[in-house]
This record gives sequence, structure tokens and C-alpha cells, in this order.
Amino acid sequence: MSERAASQQKDENSAGYAAGVFFLFWAAVGWAGLHFNAPLRATLTQPGLDPGPALLPILTSTALSVGGLWFLLSGFVKKRSGIAGLAPLGVALAVAFFVTALMTTLWISLAGFTVPAFVFAAVWLTVLSNPTSRLQARLAFALIVSGVIVAGIHLVFVTLLRVPLP
Repeated sequence: MSERAASQQKDENSAGYAAGVFFLFWAAVGWAGLHFNAPLRATLTQPGLDPGPALLPILTSTALSVGGLWFLLSGFVKKRSGIAGLAPLGVALAVAFFVTALMTTLWISLAGFTVPAFVFAAVWLTVLSNPTSRLQARLAFALIVSGVIVAGIHLVFVTLLRVPLP
């Protein structure tokens, strides 16, 4: 493939203004959550050097806002929506991921963190891994990586930071 053809292919697959709308929507959810949670906002004005728990939503919402604006403006400049070449399978996977993430949060509130997080990670690592690999290899990889992820989260939050998980 020539350099020009590769550049054209990359431009056709680049995100458009729809990606900007997507990220700006989630930024708005974050900003609204911060705005309507007075106790969380109050931690910003408490004396001391600790910025409090409101810092993470502010950083995340800011990053989503900046990225969303970048994609939005870039899409308008390039006159690309970014949704013309979407495959139905990709959309279905995104919807399935969102639904299972919501179901996992409900499951975590009922059963605790470890098992639901492990199952969620293992399922999605298997689904999203290289489809040309054998299923047994994909599943083994997913199980090992899911165990490492859950153990790492437990190590960081429960052991080091002493933050209890549900």
C-alpha cells in the first residue's frame, strides 16, 4: 500500500464530530454529577492539602470535555461525521458492553466486587481478543489477565490505600 493510500485510509477511519458528541455527553454527565452533589463539591473548599474526592470527577470531566471538543471541531473541519463506516457488529458490541457494564454494577452491589469484576473482565477480554486465535488460548489469556486486574485493584485500593471495595 502506498503512503498516500495509507494516509487516505487513515483519514477515512478517523473519528468525526460524532465522537466529539459522544465524549461531550459523558463530560456533561460528569459535570452534572458534580454540580448536583453538594457534599462532594464541599470537599473542594475544605482546609488542608488534600484536594478531596471531587478532584477525580473534575479531572475526568475536564479530559472528556477537552477531548470531546477536539473531536467535535476536528470532525467539522474535516467534514466527517465519523459514523458513516460503522459496522453493525461494532455498534452491537458497544451496546452490549454498556449493558453488561450496567448489569455488573448492579451485581457488584449485591455480591461484592471481586467475582463480578473478574467475570466482566474475563468475558470482555475473551470477546475482544484476537478472533483468529483458538478459543482456549483466548479464554486462558482472559482468565489470567482478569485475575491480575482484580488482584491489582485489590492490592492498590484495599491494601495500599485502605479503601474498602464493595
